[in-house]
Amino acid sequence: MPSTARFHTVTFALLLMLAGLSGAALTGTAEAGYEQIDASITGVDDAVIDFNVCKPQGASAEAPVPVIMHSHGWGGSASECSSFTDFFEAGFAVVSISQRGFGASGGEAHVHDPNWEGQDNVAIIDFVAAYDWIAKDAPGDPVMGGIGGSYGGGFQFMTALTEIDETGDTRFDAIAPEITWNDLPQSLAPQDVVRSVWVDALYAAGAGSVHQGIHEAFFYSMATGQLPDGSVPGVYDIVSDFADNSPQWFADKGHQLDIPVLIGQGVTDNLFNLNQGIRNYQNVLTDDARSE
Repeated sequence: MPSTARFHTVTFALLLMLAGLSGAALTGTAEAGYEQIDASITGVDDAVIDFNVCKPQGASAEAPVPVIMHSHGWGGSASECSSFTDFFEAGFAVVSISQRGFGASGGEAHVHDPNWEGQDNVAIIDFVAAYDWIAKDAPGDPVMGGIGGSYGGGFQFMTALTEIDETGDTRFDAIAPEITWNDLPQSLAPQDVVRSVWVDALYAAGAGSVHQGIHEAFFYSMATGQLPDGSVPGVYDIVSDFADNSPQWFADKGHQLDIPVLIGQGVTDNLFNLNQGIRNYQNVLTDDARSE
């Protein structure tokens, strides 16, 4: 559930996306009434991806509202709409997603692979854009921000960059990723040495959700202290797998985010540490985005 301090910080970032947009001004409401709509889409492998659509009181085709896309940390699931009453009071709708393999969603987790979770989340945006009570920048393009931390921060970067890679633009108008990665293999194994305590804890939290290659790579890394990189025949190449699950991979291809981005990175987090946030700021954002 968003804390009051976090709500105000994130709301400030998301208000930036509304500046200058006609028909999308926030009016707010004295109450935090809402309707929770349990929804789903079918992913690329026919997996059912579950999410909650939270429609604030008063939203209608005549009074459309912007939407915040939210997702959970590793091992988590979609939040109930009751977690977002502050956002409803400010005039936002919220969509909270259970990423594939987690919560009520089917399929196996690929750790925000653009070909898996990236496609799931793009399809969810398409679904949400069909609501007439969601404000639009253009047909099919909702006025939209993103929130979430760790795995939920990765979802924002990876979904936006997947869209840019495929269409040249993203439908996110602003995002606020917290404590997330720039380069996933480097985060898990800096200087090619596995952070075994972190990797063990992450595997324990998601072992029932991941694809077979991750199982193989985990046991190899625990035995050797290194991530398998394809140099050992018959051992799954997790380094190549995870390379394109990283914002830096898109930056290396020349893709950057040209939208307001509020990066929250803790100085005490030694998995997705401050350097990961700095690299996202330096490499993944355009000059204009860094000046917002």
